[in-house]
Amino acid sequence: MKNNSRMFQWIKGAALVAALTMTGLTAANAAPLTQVASRDGGFTINMPSQASDEVSTLDNGVELHQFTTTEGDAAYMVSYSTLGYDVSGVSSDDTFDTAVSSALGAINGHATSTQDFTSQGFPARQVKGYGSKNGINFVMTYRVYRVGNRLYQVMLVSPSNEAWPSDATNFFNSFRLTN
Repeated sequence: MKNNSRMFQWIKGAALVAALTMTGLTAANAAPLTQVASRDGGFTINMPSQASDEVSTLDNGVELHQFTTTEGDAAYMVSYSTLGYDVSGVSSDDTFDTAVSSALGAINGHATSTQDFTSQGFPARQVKGYGSKNGINFVMTYRVYRVGNRLYQVMLVSPSNEAWPSDATNFFNSFRLTN
């Protein structure tokens, strides 16, 4: 069942909530990925197609920059936001716990695995899980990176009754900070 608009709504909602504060399945065929670059965001990533920077201002005044595209029923998203307060005294664990908890809570999601790692010398966390929103059951992989007081979020969501996209590993591993 194709439901991209409902999945987009979920992704946008989950990204907003997270900013406020699986692999291992059978691979599906996918088209080659295209590099998406954000000079202002300071990153590049490979996505199924070009995605433009959609900017929204959250209730707390934080600007959320979001790039979203789909391939079939899978939705790919990368976003960044600059936190409007000094985070020097806030641990990355606290930041990640809040972001992940908010994102999962907004969609009745459940984590099946969590892994902390570093990327280009910066702390990061990956969460794999599943959830349901608006009648759609899905699996997801979500990564959040903290670079100073900026949060980057990279997410791939796919209906749970479909094969996991074969380009998922390339998508996640292609994320690079450029500034």
